[in-house]
Amino acid sequence: MTATERMQKARDARNHNRVSSILDNQIHNKNQLSTLKRVLTAAPRYAGVFRKAYSGKSKMAALKSKCLECSNLQRIEVAECQVGGCPLWQYRPYQHNAAGQTPAARTGE
Repeated sequence: MTATERMQKARDARNHNRVSSILDNQIHNKNQLSTLKRVLTAAPRYAGVFRKAYSGKSKMAALKSKCLECSNLQRIEVAECQVGGCPLWQYRPYQHNAAGQTPAARTGE
């Protein structure tokens, strides 16, 4: 087994543990679980946002998670969203700042 394969196996085990903890936290909606599994696999740094949104305790987390889900978990795509017909568009997170920079340009991502 190569080092890359070992790292992937360890990452998969961590993701499995995260999914198990989500199950333990009473998220019973199958669609939410499916989305959380995808987030944990593709962009684990956003898992907390989705968990908070699904808990019903944060409207901002719900907005962020919806925008991230719509943009395939790509923060820069949320910032540069062109779907002006979306009712959430003017409230979307990660928008350009006053200088016109996107979050990626400001942080160097």
